[in-house]
Amino acid sequence: MDMHFIAYKLIVFLTILLTLSSFSWAGEKKSPASGRIEFSGEFAPSEGFVRGPEQGIRQELCLNGYWDFQPVYKPNEKVKTKPYGINASDVAVDLPSPKENGWDAVKIKIPSEWTSVEEYPSYPETWRQARMGWLRKQFEVPSNWDGKRIILRFQAIGGDCKVFLNGKKLGGHFDSTIPFEFDITDKVKNGSLNEILIGTRSHGLFITPGKYGELAFPPGGARMLGIWQDVYLLALPKVYVTDVYIKPEVSSSRLVAEVTIKNTTNEDQTVKVNSIVNEWVNMAGKDMLTAPEVKWKLGNQALEFDSKEIKVPAGKEIKATLEKKVSNELKYWDFDHPNLYGMSVSLKERGKLVDKKYERFGWREFKIEGKKLLLNGKSIQLLGDSQHLQNETYYSTTMDIGIIRELFPHYIET
Repeated sequence: MDMHFIAYKLIVFLTILLTLSSFSWAGEKKSPASGRIEFSGEFAPSEGFVRGPEQGIRQELCLNGYWDFQPVYKPNEKVKTKPYGINASDVAVDLPSPKENGWDAVKIKIPSEWTSVEEYPSYPETWRQARMGWLRKQFEVPSNWDGKRIILRFQAIGGDCKVFLNGKKLGGHFDSTIPFEFDITDKVKNGSLNEILIGTRSHGLFITPGKYGELAFPPGGARMLGIWQDVYLLALPKVYVTDVYIKPEVSSSRLVAEVTIKNTTNEDQTVKVNSIVNEWVNMAGKDMLTAPEVKWKLGNQALEFDSKEIKVPAGKEIKATLEKKVSNELKYWDFDHPNLYGMSVSLKERGKLVDKKYERFGWREFKIEGKKLLLNGKSIQLLGDSQHLQNETYYSTTMDIGIIRELFPHYIET
């Protein structure tokens, strides 16, 4: 191994060690009586799924928090089934149905893996041994959501899972990091409790020599286990934007937005699509305690696209492409000047606003020419590190951002 690389890694390790050993939180309070350290700030501040301009048109109900959990330790090894979430011929030990009296007295805190006993000391040590299990949650649909499409969205579930609502199967999913969702409008009960039931089995149960090395299928990321990202219930219009894909074509001075629109009604719908770009202004603090806070606003308008009328067939999705010539309205994004913008896409029917979708972006373009990597037409060399942050105790957030920039000036893969 290259000695310069070893020396570099050693310097990184020692710097992190010294930083962590000497740092104390500004928000810490020590209780002389108990010897406990109390943190008065918000733990892991984060933004919901409905953001900024979308609020007031779209609604959300976060389903994070305490869920029932039933670990499965000894399934029937003779019963094997194909994956619940992908079309594949590989098989693994089947997940048996949950037992009515099998729910653990300890609740699981979603989002988290049930094997995360280091981060959640309340989790029984025996949960580590469970390679499959069931999770259950009850909820009510808000009364003011009448006439909306109700979407159940999972930001990520690790493993091969199957999802039920009120005893009826919605579908399956097999991955670790990709979000997925179900339209449950016709399946929820308004005015009474609804129950989500999710059965999950580990990726590892499918490990056999195959096309992809030790796995017979593409793993799709780290092998997480359980609901380790947020869960949302969403209320959306009957005609709404499902996705906005922004393409900053800096070299041709064009900003392109591919807008996907879904019509859930039984009739064709004609909508007018418009998009406005504003400066994105960060209002969070600069120190370790306040920098992670979600505080921002949209500033001055920078661009406005020409409106486009789109006919969306009944029960279908259609993609509309918006383009705008850019002169000097947008400032470049680069490592030292991370200028950002917010794009708000609006849908109108007969002059009435029916939906808004917001996305943040930077006016930047990466290209490869020969052996050169270009950012906005200029040759760059990336210097960084790779560290996955799924384990909260492994990589501390107390590291000073200035030290991070000195060690990894361009990126840290997370």
